[in-house]
Amino acid sequence: MRAQDDELIERPFRPATPTLYHGSPRPIERDRLTPRFNQSVGGHEGQFVFATDHLPMARCYALKDDHMLGVGMFQDERTPYCVIFNRESFLAARVTGTVYQFPGDGFKQVIVGSYATHEYISSQTVRLHRADRIPVNGIDDLMADGVQVLFTRPGLSENEFFLKLRQAHYNPETLLQQENLISENVVRGLKPALI
Repeated sequence: MRAQDDELIERPFRPATPTLYHGSPRPIERDRLTPRFNQSVGGHEGQFVFATDHLPMARCYALKDDHMLGVGMFQDERTPYCVIFNRESFLAARVTGTVYQFPGDGFKQVIVGSYATHEYISSQTVRLHRADRIPVNGIDDLMADGVQVLFTRPGLSENEFFLKLRQAHYNPETLLQQENLISENVVRGLKPALI
């Protein structure tokens, strides 16, 4: 064995800093993300800046307004989805946003049980003056990235939706099968949602 190989073995493993994304429907004030919202996340308590290592999910958050009920991943762990209330009202609002791309220095990945999520948190202010900006011009951009855009069934109130979601153990695939959610991807003849 060469000395050079021994050096490689003795060096501690340092994972690469991930590229992270933060989506917002509003311009970021003074080019900085400030920790907000007191909460408990993956065993951490406090105020946090949230980011993800998954660009399509960040695009969903860039369109998050009062219509957006949730963002997540299907059980295949590759296909992101967003659930939106009131299709006509959301489309009429023409929501747009921006994704900010930056190095993940100072962020911690959220671990739930033994599961590593796509969510990252930081309790420090994040400066964005060098961040790349990616415009998001509506759900067409989401669907082009493979996001499954799910609208609640017409006539289903928000309260009814959340009741059905609890009954389905927070599984959107079950709600698709029950036709409480409608896949915009399927309506437009794009890649069908996983059901």
